[in-house]
Amino acid sequence: MTEQGTLGNTDAQTEETTEAVEAVEDIGSTENLDAALANLTSAVDEVVDAVESEIAVEHASTDTIAELFASLKNIEDSAEDFRKGELTDELRDRIEIGESYDTGRVSLTRIESHRKSVTDDAKTLRVLTASDVDPSPAVSMRATTTHDLLEEAGLDPEEHIGKSTYDYFRS
Repeated sequence: MTEQGTLGNTDAQTEETTEAVEAVEDIGSTENLDAALANLTSAVDEVVDAVESEIAVEHASTDTIAELFASLKNIEDSAEDFRKGELTDELRDRIEIGESYDTGRVSLTRIESHRKSVTDDAKTLRVLTASDVDPSPAVSMRATTTHDLLEEAGLDPEEHIGKSTYDYFRS
């Protein structure tokens, strides 16, 4: 298959995936739903395989690459919303914390995680300081807040605040 054909095939597979998603939305029975979801999974797997293969994009037009980029971003966003929303909610109803579920093809484990947080920053800093403990290792400085505080103090923020530059594409 030519490189241009590979990209075109990916676009066709993306369209098939979109059609499969729309078909899932029109399902009435559980059997039809299982079949539609199996078709959707297969279509998504085909798109992933095509994208992961060595597509020679350097020979494709900028229009084709931009459209592929936007299509993949749309799939990513929709898939993430669906995964984090309805699918996660349904799995929480079916799989208990600490339990694993193995389909033979994929394995999921529901894990409970904990994150520590400081309940009152100012009070904690006062308590540490009053106890002769240096709080600086625990302090994280936000650049924008620090910039504003330096300006309020009549100091030059540029002497203390650095900048980094990056770029990205939005579709």
